[in-house]
This record gives sequence, C-alpha cells and structure tokens, in this order.
Amino acid sequence: MFTATHEVEKAHDDGIWCVAWAKGANLVVTGSVDETIKCWNGDTGDLVRTLKGHCLGVNAVDADATGRRLLSTSLDHSMILWNLDTGEQVTRIQTNPVETWGAQLAPEGDIIAAGSQTGDVNLWSVETGGKIQVLKTSGDFSMAIAYSPNGKYVACGSKAGAIDIFDVEMGKLIHSLHGHSMAIRTLAFSPDSAQLYSGSDDHRVQVYDVQHGETIATFSGHGSWVLSVASHGDGTHVASGSADRTIKLWDVRARQCVDTLTHHTDQVWGLAFNAKSNQLVSVSEDKSVRWYKAVV
Repeated sequence: MFTATHEVEKAHDDGIWCVAWAKGANLVVTGSVDETIKCWNGDTGDLVRTLKGHCLGVNAVDADATGRRLLSTSLDHSMILWNLDTGEQVTRIQTNPVETWGAQLAPEGDIIAAGSQTGDVNLWSVETGGKIQVLKTSGDFSMAIAYSPNGKYVACGSKAGAIDIFDVEMGKLIHSLHGHSMAIRTLAFSPDSAQLYSGSDDHRVQVYDVQHGETIATFSGHGSWVLSVASHGDGTHVASGSADRTIKLWDVRARQCVDTLTHHTDQVWGLAFNAKSNQLVSVSEDKSVRWYKAVV
C-alpha cells in the first residue's frame, strides 16, 4: 500500500510523458511535451536542474545505474546523453524520422536500445553514436522498449499488440508473445530479469516468464489504456498507470490488485520506484509530478 506525500502541480508547461528515478543520484527526471527535461530532488521534490536541447516533446528518459548519465529521446528524432552532475550534453545522436521511438540504456550505460516506426529495434553505441546492430521484429511500429537489468535481453512491444524478446548477445529472437489484442504502450523487466511486465491499449497488464515465454498472470481492472508499468524491487509487485487517471499496484503471486491511487486528474503517462521501492513517483498529462511512500 502507498500513500501520497507531496506533489508539484505545475511541474511543466504541458503534459509530462515520461519519468525515471536516477537512483544513484536520487533524482527524479521528467520529460515533457514542452520540450524540457527537469531534475527533481527525489526526497523533497525541489527542482534541481532544467535540461534544454530538444525542439519537440520528450517521449522517453532513462538513467544509467550510477545515476550520473541520462538518456532522453524526442519527437525531434534525436537521442541525447546528458551528464546529470553538470547538466551538459555528452552525446547527441540525430536519427532518421522513423528510426527512434523511445529508448533505454543498457545496464552498463554503453548501449542504447531504441524502438522504431519500422518495427526494428536499433542498438546504438554511446561512445561512437553509431548504430551497431538491428534486431528484426515480427511486428510493426515498436512503441515500447525495455532492457533487462542483467543486460541479456531486450523486449519491444508493437502497435499490433505483439511483444518480441531478444537475446542481445546472440542477436536472436527467442520469444514472440501475443497475449494482448491491442497496442503495447509500456514494458518493464523484473529486477532479476526473470519476468516481463506489459501494458496495453486493451486495458490489461500481462506478466510473462522470460525464459519460457509463458504467461504468468493477466490483470484486468483499468478502465482505459495502460500507459506505464514499473517493477517493484521485491519482484512480486508491479505498478501500472492508465489513461483512466489511476495507478494500480498488483500482487503477482496473489494475482490481484492490492492498491489503487486516484490523485491525478488526467492520464498517467509514467511511473518509477526509487532504489528501495519504498517510494513511487508518477507523472501525468495534468502536468503534475506526484510522490507516494509505502505504508508498512
């Protein structure tokens, strides 16, 4: 169970599409339609820094394990790697219009996995800014992307509702999953990389066994699209945010919803837990950032 603690109601000038908790630095990082990225103190919610470099809405942010480097992607077709200590740009990769739609860093921070409107997953070198590998998928328009914490897998979800899981080292497709009937909006791996969580326009959250490609659980309860999922550190809970304006916490073992948070006034685009998973942060089209803490 979680309870609301504090919020920044007008955190951006427009809807907030994405959030990441840079755990090593204890910063909450948000990306908005207003083209900016903002860094907030993870405990107090105070604004630490604003990053400017994109010329269209920011649709993904992801921090490396140290919390010192941040990746952002935008509708302007660029990917920027930032130094979170200084706020300076480290690398900027300008891609073709169809090459990038959301991205995540590998755990070591050396590779970027980016979905694309062609369906392919493109892997980019952070050091050189060059494309190093293309993973061919079974679907079209990769709308969601996730890199496993152990660095072994990349998962992508398509507009058609398919999820492909790749073994990155082998460059091989190992599973193609078809548990959803509509577009996949969001993906996340469990901390041990053994499970994959997905959220879809079909209003459902699915839990998959990564090794065997089997469905572990299906959660229904949202009244609209599921736009975000975040894995709890215990590996047995997953949080989901929806266009129905709610956040739900699901118990994977018990196969049930154990908490519903109703503080946002518009769709919930992003969720992130802190390092201990005793705090949760959410962002929304209502321009607010909200913090919650676990109730023991």
